Amino acid sequence: MTQKTAIEWTDSSCNPVRFKRKSDGKTGWACTKVAAGCKFCYAEAMNLRFGTQLPYNVQSIDKVDAFIDFKALAQLYKLEPQKIFMFNMTDVFGDFIPATYLAMTWMVMLDLPQHTFQILTKRPEKALLWSKIFARARESRLYEYELEQAKMYTKVYGALNNHKAEYAWANHLWLGVSIATRDDLHNLDLLRACSAKYKFVSFEPLLEDLGKVDLHGINWVITGGESGPNRRPFDEKWALGILAEADKLEIPFFHKQGSGFKPGQNDALNGLRYKEFPVVYRDCFVEEPT
Repeated sequence: MTQKTAIEWTDSSCNPVRFKRKSDGKTGWACTKVAAGCKFCYAEAMNLRFGTQLPYNVQSIDKVDAFIDFKALAQLYKLEPQKIFMFNMTDVFGDFIPATYLAMTWMVMLDLPQHTFQILTKRPEKALLWSKIFARARESRLYEYELEQAKMYTKVYGALNNHKAEYAWANHLWLGVSIATRDDLHNLDLLRACSAKYKFVSFEPLLEDLGKVDLHGINWVITGGESGPNRRPFDEKWALGILAEADKLEIPFFHKQGSGFKPGQNDALNGLRYKEFPVVYRDCFVEEPT
């Protein structure tokens, strides 16, 4: 379901694709770790306590089945306009998320331009291919089958049947990448190559000095240290370097936190708090490159 969240740069979170453990039916989430920033994943900790109780690794993927939660999608129609962090408990472009379920979620998001959907990934290489995958997934047998299951949710069913949805991206769908170390910096070029109009970067958890970062083509920048009992060191000079590059290009900058036991602690840089958001224009869909 859509839930209010303590993450400062959004209003709510929503996870319409979830997972059921094959052995006993326990439901929760699933993911696999692909970068240094994943080491102490908060979503994995939540899943171990309140979900399938399986760790986020490849072995666990074989122990669960994905399913789509149409009730969660239907709830999106009842909300006041807001920012919604989609798939915060997993990676939206992970191979373990069935393309059909992702396409169904996408159709509902496209149908709700009053919201801003924030889509964050560590796998932008798949985001590059998403427009073609999106088109194919809507023609699959699984899509037809699940469409029948959605009939009781009138607005969701209407969105899933909208054959006029030509493009996968619209101005209210923001695409972001997570970067924690220098090894992740290649994701910036992949993000720039994607068709999304609004592109953002979450340098969270920021684990080292990234040097001079090229932020051309980026619309919003977030920085933050790691929270929790196993948090790794954070030096505010690392975030200040990114702030300097963002300022040169007049990119809105949001600093979430330093390193602290609880999220949101130590959220000042040089004694100042930066909580900026980009200006949003919602007037059109984004035409895909030919």
